[in-house]
Amino acid sequence: MIEKEIIAGCLEGNRDSEKLFYRKYYGKMLAVCERYAGENDDPRSMLEKGFLEVFKNLRKYKEEEGLEQWVKKWIISTAVRQIRSNKNNRLIISTVNAQKENVSLNLFSIRDEEIAQKATESEILLAIKELVSSYRIVFNMFVIDGYSHASISDMINISQETSLTNLEKSKVAFRNNLVKVINKAHGE
Repeated sequence: MIEKEIIAGCLEGNRDSEKLFYRKYYGKMLAVCERYAGENDDPRSMLEKGFLEVFKNLRKYKEEEGLEQWVKKWIISTAVRQIRSNKNNRLIISTVNAQKENVSLNLFSIRDEEIAQKATESEILLAIKELVSSYRIVFNMFVIDGYSHASISDMINISQETSLTNLEKSKVAFRNNLVKVINKAHGE
């Protein structure tokens, strides 16, 4: 079944088409949710809610947007809304929380090249998950998903300056997290 037929079937409420659509994007979109989810967030819940939004808004899809990018945008928007609604993990615009934790490692003695050579995919994901939610969201949206600061500003309702500041601070926090995760994994 081709993409247009699957979409048409979904719009008609055909369960088989919906299953095909879901299966096609499940893995990639779950990976997106896992990057956005913090320790108190459930990526599968984000994914399920995201797909409900996708199916609910499928009539708005325009072919020129590219279906995977369109789906990803809805999944990210849903993930951000869920993070914001979680009382224990609100989107924090200030950067105070990231400054609370002292890092006892000598981070400057480890070069970025060494970090890149040692880091596994799971260690990178864990370092992202450990970012405070405001940093994690902006980091994911800018670094990994390729959104501009203007787009981030519109999508999560912060200023472009806040987006830029959170990105810069998230990069430092990510590096610190990654060094700690690598040292812990390698017993250093």
